[in-house]
Amino acid sequence: MILIISMSKMEDTTDMVMNWLDGLNGDYYRLNGDDFIEKTDIINGQIQFEDFDPEAINIIWNRRWSSSKLINKGNEVYYDALGAQNASALLSSLRRETGVLRSFLNLNLDNKVWTTRPEKMSANKIENLEIAKSCNLSVPEYVITSCKLTLSQFAKRHERIICKPISETPHFTSSIDNNIVESIILYTKGFTVDEIEDIPSSFFKSLFQQEILKEFEIRVFYLCDTCYSMAIFSQNDKQTQLDFRNYNDEKPNRTVPFNLPKEVEYNVKKFCRKAGYTMGSLDLIKSTDGNYYFLEINPIGQFGMVSYPCNYYLEKKLAEHLIGQNEKNKQKRNTKRIV
Repeated sequence: MILIISMSKMEDTTDMVMNWLDGLNGDYYRLNGDDFIEKTDIINGQIQFEDFDPEAINIIWNRRWSSSKLINKGNEVYYDALGAQNASALLSSLRRETGVLRSFLNLNLDNKVWTTRPEKMSANKIENLEIAKSCNLSVPEYVITSCKLTLSQFAKRHERIICKPISETPHFTSSIDNNIVESIILYTKGFTVDEIEDIPSSFFKSLFQQEILKEFEIRVFYLCDTCYSMAIFSQNDKQTQLDFRNYNDEKPNRTVPFNLPKEVEYNVKKFCRKAGYTMGSLDLIKSTDGNYYFLEINPIGQFGMVSYPCNYYLEKKLAEHLIGQNEKNKQKRNTKRIV
């Protein structure tokens, strides 16, 4: 059986892959993180799953976990009762509680085959930059500092620099008119040497990189030693020049299928193998000087934006991969029983 670990809502990609699994007669079960937290019991160390046997699992597609809405849905009550500071501490405690539950689930399924191991779901950007360099991929020069003097010295070596989160990009929400909730994302920010003068002498430790003048960006979906690449012509729009996620809905960036040079593709595959990824979405840049730069990888593997424009049918390919792994691992298990 294929186990799909996902969120219960806002998961169109999960739904699409499940549609293909249905069409291809795949044997699967979807376990939503929210449902596990709210409905599943753990009795004396045994997880009481409602309607499936974990012994039947042959492959796990580790898509996502639970939505923060599960914890945050009562925050107004918390704030009214406890005040902002105590409410924040309570919410942090609840997140740690759900984290322990997820860790226990991972432990119980540790001997299973995963598309992405739990410990790889959150990418370490700095570690991956260093692994990429060891695999002969170019990476932008970077510095992590909380000191303005260090930052100024770094900036003077480059015409422009950028600032980006060290870990995953945080998402915030704010309520606006008519009870509409707006999502807020931290985008990549560019700086010149002169603009650094306005920065305080010390600040929270941040990641800065040289800004790479790009010909275009590349999103690569990696699945089991195969690369599916797409070029994103974001450099011609001021809104998307630094960060194509700052989408221009009125005039979207042009996106087309793209073949990585053989050497670059070889190094990308080498990186994924060395870093321990069997799937993921990688961001690269082709610079104006013709070089290819590795930026980062998303281990969850957002691939809808690559699948549709390029007609790669990645949802089908992933479904076929999961079915193949299910049959392969089932045969291994049966062989072990016979022996």
